[in-house]
Amino acid sequence: MAKIFIKRGTRAELDAAASASGLAAGEPYLVTDEGRLAVGTATNAYADVAMDADIGDDPESLVLHSQLGSSAYADLVQAQSQTPVLWKDLISPISTAGLPAQDAPTAAAFGPSGLRREMAFGVGDYCFPQPFHVNHDILPGAKALVHVHWSTDGTNTASVRWELQISRCLRDAATGFPAPTSYYVEDAPTAVAWRHIVSEIDIADALELVEPDELIIVTLRRVTNGGTDNTDDVFGLTVDFHYQSQIHGTLNKASDFYGHSA
Repeated sequence: MAKIFIKRGTRAELDAAASASGLAAGEPYLVTDEGRLAVGTATNAYADVAMDADIGDDPESLVLHSQLGSSAYADLVQAQSQTPVLWKDLISPISTAGLPAQDAPTAAAFGPSGLRREMAFGVGDYCFPQPFHVNHDILPGAKALVHVHWSTDGTNTASVRWELQISRCLRDAATGFPAPTSYYVEDAPTAVAWRHIVSEIDIADALELVEPDELIIVTLRRVTNGGTDNTDDVFGLTVDFHYQSQIHGTLNKASDFYGHSA
């Protein structure tokens, strides 16, 4: 019978390897001081393979565990952790956004047919997109890149600049929502009407998603580009977050989400 070799070490040694980005996605590890397996999900992260003691009292987890059996349940969690890192979206259409009493965008005819109406932003106009709920399929420590989908009705090529004020709070956090942090994106349209333009923050400015059920509140405002602003009707269509995902969901629906606690 062929021998299978698995890297091994204590929990502290595994944590140290993760801190030093010494792991590999999909690579198994034996946690010697706990007698359990873990699987690398990135160079700096790993997930424990579920054991019976991890299932706890959550009814949904118990049902899934009883249907699959402990071995198959562990295989499911391990298979999720070996899935390649993917990009997904959190989406909030501007058409459903809340509007302030003053300086609000206005609904205007959109597209060549003019049959649809979307929100047109003048410089200084702002709105409140619906809050973003962080899903259970995030990769822990995932990068999230906020961006705006927008368009114009003319051929003016002056750049359009957006401000996104972001405040975020974890579920059951000891502190409340903090004062918002501002992020800015800017792009210049080509001389073609009704193009679909996406303006996204740089990867260096990405948010880090720590755990599911976080809420992210965004205020979107069109601001001056500092020079000659675009005089066409500028339509904000959606505010989105690109985020990294590697699993279909979490072991538990509330903290401890990933079943690290015995």
